[in-house]
Amino acid sequence: MINRKKFDFQLAAYLIILIVMGCVAIYTAATTTIGEYTTTQNNWWKQIIFAGLTVIGILLLLKLPMPIFELVVVPAYILNMLLLVLVLFTPAVNGSHRWFSLGGVNFQPSESAKLLTILLVAKVISKPNLRETRQILYGLGLTLLPIILILIEPDFGTTLVFSFSLLAMLVAAEVPLVYVLLLISPVISIVSSVWWGAIVIWIALLVWLLLRGRHFRLPGGVKCVVGRDARDNAALKAQRSSADVLLHTVDVPGPTALIPGAADDASITRAAGLCAAYADCGSRPAVTIRMIRGETTEEQRVAPLTKEQVLPWML
Repeated sequence: MINRKKFDFQLAAYLIILIVMGCVAIYTAATTTIGEYTTTQNNWWKQIIFAGLTVIGILLLLKLPMPIFELVVVPAYILNMLLLVLVLFTPAVNGSHRWFSLGGVNFQPSESAKLLTILLVAKVISKPNLRETRQILYGLGLTLLPIILILIEPDFGTTLVFSFSLLAMLVAAEVPLVYVLLLISPVISIVSSVWWGAIVIWIALLVWLLLRGRHFRLPGGVKCVVGRDARDNAALKAQRSSADVLLHTVDVPGPTALIPGAADDASITRAAGLCAAYADCGSRPAVTIRMIRGETTEEQRVAPLTKEQVLPWML
């Protein structure tokens, strides 16, 4: 049975819509009208058959417990990389080595590599207390390997899918956008050389990022975001999930701070001191910080941290 509380019905609806649109597009492209005669090739019903098999496969996969995916994803990724090497020695089709022909059915290992790379990168970079630099290095390493092999085939279009998937996963893993923008800066440089408007957009985006919330990496690897103004504070409150820790001042005006994911008591105490450091506390030796964890709310008197303590943690 599908767990209705955890199943993403909106995402499933998007998938069905894309499948239907794909079938309609293929049917339209396969239909030719000359005078009074209309002919339609059979590509569209093949798409419907494979789409139906895919939906059945998804329903079967949903019945498997998550630990099975965690056990299978690494050996499956390695096997897929071997297939990407072996496919280079198959006969060329239209100048490319992309397919294995199995009983009249063509199998393209680069397609399965998309899914397996996403699963493995997501598994690796979502480990708790992993620094942003390691998230980027691990994600790049696992993604560059299939990209290089697919470029040799060659298939430039598929490599773009890998690149955008990696960027999306890094953003989802809450890697600071500044790092993500640095990754794509070479592309921006190339585009701006032929279109000056790109550099204007690039500068505007960097300025916008500098005006967003302050990002810190606390001792122990826990990340903390502190709002700069009322808009930032409201955004942090809105994006908080049940697993996050939200902190804000009670007795003085001050920022809202958010710790994404679980955190130990020592990290929460440091985040409270960080929140107090940016509060309008004047000469007060301590301020009251309200900490919300899940359904639990508690208040604690905290001494503001000094700038010398805070600056080494700033990203």
